[in-house]
Amino acid sequence: MTKGYVIRLEELITKKELVIQLFNGQRWKLKGENAIRFSTFYQEGKPYEVAFLEGRTDDVFDQIKLIFDQKKRVIAQRMNSDSPLITTRKNDVFKFTQKDPRQAALGIYKQIEKQQDQEFGTEMAKYWYSTKHNKLLKK
Repeated sequence: MTKGYVIRLEELITKKELVIQLFNGQRWKLKGENAIRFSTFYQEGKPYEVAFLEGRTDDVFDQIKLIFDQKKRVIAQRMNSDSPLITTRKNDVFKFTQKDPRQAALGIYKQIEKQQDQEFGTEMAKYWYSTKHNKLLKK
């Protein structure tokens, strides 16, 4: 529900069905890892969609200009091909949930402990396998 949230390929693949528009004007439906190109035609004043090309989502991800929700409103946009894909309005498709701050602090503490353990292990290995302690090593 956050405006200004950067959308990544991994998140886009998890969504069930989205309609996107590429920079060249093509419209595609994304269904997980599959992408289907379609066009809308009108017959007797009623629209119908014709699918005519299939591909993969990661092949078209870098070319996505707009993402539409179920009500056909633009919910994400990319300004040019080099910029990130960012949500433009609050929506129910891409949600950002903040973690519990206590859990985040605990995760940081665990990462620091892990790094200290690795550094201690490398220092001990350097000390015990240095050249001045050759008499302790059996070759």
